[in-house]
Amino acid sequence: AGVPAVAAEFEFRLQFAVPSQPSLLFSGVNALEIPFAGGHRLTGGDLQRHGARQLSLAGAATFDFDVSASMAGTTRYFQVWFRDPADPTGFGVGLTAALAVTYCE
Repeated sequence: AGVPAVAAEFEFRLQFAVPSQPSLLFSGVNALEIPFAGGHRLTGGDLQRHGARQLSLAGAATFDFDVSASMAGTTRYFQVWFRDPADPTGFGVGLTAALAVTYCE
């Protein structure tokens, strides 16, 4: 029997960001820390976008995407970018901390 193309669905939830602002989830295969838009980008290498979402009135969003069986044993580092009109650095951007996810079989 073959390996299924989709092993599971992954759900990433963001809470407590700036209400009603656009956001973007992205990930990379490396953890890093480089200056970016008044904060720090904490993901690198093979950057992928996982969708844009409008944050709710509570500053929350959910990002869903499929995880393939070929991803087993790999790790990706996730971070969310969002608009922040009150950003004191003047960039108008907020960045979350990074989340490391290792996919299991």
